[in-house]
Amino acid sequence: MTREIDNPIPGGERLFRAVNSGHVDGDTILEAAVEVPIVSTCREKYCALESPILKKRPLDTGVASITKNTLPPPQLIGDTMYKFDAEDWPEEDNEAHAHVFVSRLVDSEYTRCNRSRAAQRS
Repeated sequence: MTREIDNPIPGGERLFRAVNSGHVDGDTILEAAVEVPIVSTCREKYCALESPILKKRPLDTGVASITKNTLPPPQLIGDTMYKFDAEDWPEEDNEAHAHVFVSRLVDSEYTRCNRSRAAQRS
């Protein structure tokens, strides 16, 4: 049974992402390591630092982290404003699972650029 959803994710909680050495240049994580509009991460509250590598991506060679407080600020691209956010998304085989995702401003409200939890789970 999956644990209860625990939102909001605190701004300072680290979100871990396994990364391949080919996506690292010195201290910089290259854009290829981040899939948009949604990226799977593991919440620090529910996992050990190594778990993103050990469970889902054993061939990856490192772990990067980000917090909600350090996500990029909203960006205007063309005529549309986009922003990043994070949401708890526990799964049967990974209770630490969370998403970092992109939303766009539509009619004064941000709308996710991917399917919502309700749509995906139904």
